[in-house]
Amino acid sequence: MINIISSEKFKGNSFVAKYDFNTTIIGGGVIGLSIAYSLSKKIENVLLL
Repeated sequence: MINIISSEKFKGNSFVAKYDFNTTIIGGGVIGLSIAYSLSKKIENVLLL
Protein backbone atom coordinates (compact mmCIF):
# COMPACT_ATOMS: atom_id res chain seq x y z
CA MET A 1 0.00 0.00 0.00
CA ILE A 2 2.76 2.44 0.93
CA ASN A 3 4.64 1.61 -2.28
CA ILE A 4 1.55 2.23 -4.40
CA ILE A 5 0.91 5.57 -2.70
CA SER A 6 4.53 6.69 -3.01
CA SER A 7 4.71 5.72 -6.71
CA GLU A 8 1.45 7.58 -7.38
CA LYS A 9 2.79 10.53 -5.45
CA PHE A 10 5.97 10.43 -7.52
CA LYS A 11 3.96 10.34 -10.74
CA GLY A 12 1.94 13.27 -9.50
CA ASN A 13 5.05 15.22 -8.55
CA SER A 14 6.71 14.59 -11.93
CA PHE A 15 3.50 15.68 -13.67
CA VAL A 16 3.36 18.81 -11.53
CA ALA A 17 7.03 19.50 -12.22
CA LYS A 18 6.48 19.19 -15.98
CA TYR A 19 3.36 21.34 -15.74
CA ASP A 20 5.18 23.98 -13.68
CA PHE A 21 8.10 23.93 -16.14
CA ASN A 22 5.81 24.46 -19.14
CA THR A 23 3.80 27.08 -17.31
CA THR A 24 6.99 28.90 -16.35
CA ILE A 25 8.13 29.04 -19.99
CA ILE A 26 4.71 30.10 -21.31
CA GLY A 27 3.58 32.26 -18.40
CA GLY A 28 6.97 33.61 -17.32
CA GLY A 29 6.84 36.49 -19.77
CA VAL A 30 3.29 37.39 -18.80
CA ILE A 31 4.02 37.12 -15.08
CA GLY A 32 7.23 39.12 -15.49
CA LEU A 33 5.38 41.85 -17.36
CA SER A 34 2.60 42.01 -14.76
CA ILE A 35 5.15 42.18 -11.92
CA ALA A 36 7.10 44.90 -13.73
CA TYR A 37 3.84 46.77 -14.37
CA SER A 38 2.75 46.60 -10.72
CA LEU A 39 6.24 47.63 -9.57
CA SER A 40 6.25 50.59 -11.95
CA LYS A 41 2.83 51.58 -10.63
CA LYS A 42 4.13 51.42 -7.05
CA ILE A 43 7.22 53.45 -7.98
CA GLU A 44 4.97 55.95 -9.78
CA ASN A 45 2.78 56.29 -6.68
CA VAL A 46 5.85 56.82 -4.48
CA LEU A 47 7.20 59.49 -6.84
CA LEU A 48 3.81 61.24 -6.95
CA LEU A 49 3.69 61.32 -3.15
